[in-house]
Amino acid sequence: MGRCRGASAAAYCGAIPHVHAVIPLRIPARSLNHPDFQNEWWYYTGNLKSADGRRFGFELTFLPASRQPRSHQDSAWEVRDLYLAHLALSDLDGGKVLSHVTHTNPILPPGIAGVKESRGRVWNEQLARSNGHGTDQELKAVDELFELHLTLHT
Repeated sequence: MGRCRGASAAAYCGAIPHVHAVIPLRIPARSLNHPDFQNEWWYYTGNLKSADGRRFGFELTFLPASRQPRSHQDSAWEVRDLYLAHLALSDLDGGKVLSHVTHTNPILPPGIAGVKESRGRVWNEQLARSNGHGTDQELKAVDELFELHLTLHT
C-alpha cells in the first residue's frame, strides 16, 4: 500500500479494512453505518418547488471519516472520527447558491456530531438525518440564511 508510509501510518492503514471486491448491501439493514471502514458518505439531492412556484435544488451530505482505528477501550476523549457535512441550496430562479460546510471533532463539545445506528440518525451540528415512520427518512438542516425540513418517502 503505497499511501501508507512510516510506522504509525502503516499501523493505521493495516487496521482499517480496505474494500477490494464488491460487498453485498442489504438495504435498509446496511444503509447507515459501517464503522469498520475508514470513509463513508450519505448524499441527499433533490429538486423543490415553493408554494409560489419558485424552483430550488438542494444537497445535504454527511461524510464521517475515521482518523484512527477503533480501540478496544472506549473513552470519551479518544479522537477517532472526524465528521464533515455540506448543505447547499440553489435558488434556480434567483440565480443564487447558498452553502454551509461544517467539520467537527465530536469530543469538543461532546455529542455535536455522530452516527446513532439504533435510531437511524446521522448529525453534525444543525444538519441531521433520522428515521421517520416506516421507511421514511427525515432531513433537517438549519443555516443562518435558510432551513430545510423534508420527509423522504420510499
